[in-house]
Amino acid sequence: MTGNINLSILFYGQFTAEQNNVIQSFLRSLENTENDHVAAVHRWWDVIESYQLFTGLTPTTRTPPMLTLTYFKSLVKKADLGKPNTLFVFFIGSQVTVHQLCRGKCYDHDLIDNKPYLVVENPKILCHGACGWPFQRLDYGTPNQVMVKPLNGNMGIDAMIIHFASGLAADESILYYIFYHIFNIIW
Repeated sequence: MTGNINLSILFYGQFTAEQNNVIQSFLRSLENTENDHVAAVHRWWDVIESYQLFTGLTPTTRTPPMLTLTYFKSLVKKADLGKPNTLFVFFIGSQVTVHQLCRGKCYDHDLIDNKPYLVVENPKILCHGACGWPFQRLDYGTPNQVMVKPLNGNMGIDAMIIHFASGLAADESILYYIFYHIFNIIW
């Protein structure tokens, strides 16, 4: 499988420089480099070869208390720079709520105007007991749950990385978009 998938990244809400660097470091590890002979995260998803960072909103932009699908539609329109084969990825800060997240799912994905998007929320404050595992004890399950220390020392950001990777790997709408629209394969 060959081709480029562009990631249009939007950091929505407050992120520290360290949190931003962790996410960007993970994204860079997805890039396919010809001289890289070391096993890296990009080997999981060789089709992703580039991403773009979208920073169209300023820190003074007023944040609604709860983001909904309607709001994401407007963000996709603002972030769409006309690049083909683009997946819109929204990383949401811990102080912002996304409607329907933390209720059985820790990321959301679908198509908006035939354009795939993926939303990942930081679970540190609002839903650490639902989406912080394996770094935080779940609200349900056995009392003997084994916790893992976050690799980067930040449960929320490390959980976001897990949910972002899960969203890329499990997203049927993104896979449909990639195979049907980019490679013209019907399944």
